[in-house]
Amino acid sequence: MKSFDLFSVKTKIILSVDRADYSKGIPARLDAFELFLEQHPEQIGRVVLVLVAVPSRGEVDAYKELRTTIEQKVSHISGKYSTIDWSPITYRYQSLPFEELCALYALADVMLVTPLRDGMNLVAKEYIASRHRKNGVLILSDMAGAAIELTDSLLVNPNNAQQVANAINTGLTMPDSEQRKRMKKMQARVSEYTIEKWANDFVSELSESTRKQNSNAKWLNAQQKKTLQTDYAEANKRLILLDYDGTLKAFANSPHEKYSRPSTELKKMLKQLTRDKKNNVIIISGRHRNTLGKYFRNHDLGLIAEHGGWVLDARIWVKASLSATLWKKNVKPILKQFVARTPGSELEEKDFSFVWHYRRVQPDLAYVRKEALKSKLRGALGNDDIGVFDGQKTIEVKPKRINKGIAVTDLIAKKKWDFMLAVGDDYTDEDMFLALPSSAYTMNVGMQATNARFQISDVDETLKLIKSLLT
Repeated sequence: MKSFDLFSVKTKIILSVDRADYSKGIPARLDAFELFLEQHPEQIGRVVLVLVAVPSRGEVDAYKELRTTIEQKVSHISGKYSTIDWSPITYRYQSLPFEELCALYALADVMLVTPLRDGMNLVAKEYIASRHRKNGVLILSDMAGAAIELTDSLLVNPNNAQQVANAINTGLTMPDSEQRKRMKKMQARVSEYTIEKWANDFVSELSESTRKQNSNAKWLNAQQKKTLQTDYAEANKRLILLDYDGTLKAFANSPHEKYSRPSTELKKMLKQLTRDKKNNVIIISGRHRNTLGKYFRNHDLGLIAEHGGWVLDARIWVKASLSATLWKKNVKPILKQFVARTPGSELEEKDFSFVWHYRRVQPDLAYVRKEALKSKLRGALGNDDIGVFDGQKTIEVKPKRINKGIAVTDLIAKKKWDFMLAVGDDYTDEDMFLALPSSAYTMNVGMQATNARFQISDVDETLKLIKSLLT
């Protein structure tokens, strides 16, 4: 530790250890540190950034330029803020022995890990594992894979210099009790989620993916389709339940109603289906009731909105007797924060739920954000009555007591149906499939594991199936 043994006992240390690589965002990190010093002059002389840049591809011209950029920024900040007996940055362009690195981890008050793009980033976990006194603050890029697990760190957007500068100040001034509370949770997570557990989870997910892709036994074949058509033709009281998005209409990039309006052909098809007085046709969707009302003005068509939160009965919307105000107040700020931090994402608010849409988010970022969001939401809710659900490029927060299964159960009880068909594409439709009797024709759109009797590949297959009933 000869290089670092001159620090005053009163000096607080911010540590940054990374390969000298473009993905690590070291120049942006230095810009944020400069902004911090500019906005908090009271910290001048009291804090030092220890910047360790491990050489990487030093023979490549682009990486030589990166090293030059880093050293120019270090020189600029040092020249601007250094005093006779204090320099703001201790810079080392070298690889350190692991023992010396661990000593630095144990010494640092704040660990700054802000890559622009990264995998798991073990530096963050090494820092946590080294904190034997259970204090210290980890500032972590929400682009790093470790952000999914280490939600008690100070998560930042590495491209936002002001946000990183604010986090540095928060970390340096955080009370010891708060540091220990956060560190204790992260150390428990790191000790529990070991490399062995990660490998087992990876293999399990791979096996599950293979199993889903091989679930061809449920694909609706020609003979089964013919039997369905025969049963339909012979029935007198038919209940037909159709999900909308992903079932009758392909997903749009945005949840906004103007992008997902039904085609003229679909409207004609549904109108023709409802003209047959033997049919009771119902669109059962997660959409808001106002949206469904605009989409479908066919008075013979039944509508169920928000997964059963609203039911159109005799042209009047009837609301489920469940208040959603209290938990929504706690959840909305979290969701708005993730929308602000995630380019391309959108927040949809309904009467009974929130839906965070990430269909337009870059895939790697989407994975990191959705896992972090689920963890954050579940921690904030702490309520068995409110669930956090994975949908089709969505995270939905809603009461568990509002679902399509309960809505369908009420419909089944109203009549003695001699033909039932239900078609849907995601987790919300699984409750509906389970609620229907085993004789019903339950159909899942897609390849995922399902409780439905049959599967069809996509929206076009759904429309072909409906056309076959009409002819």
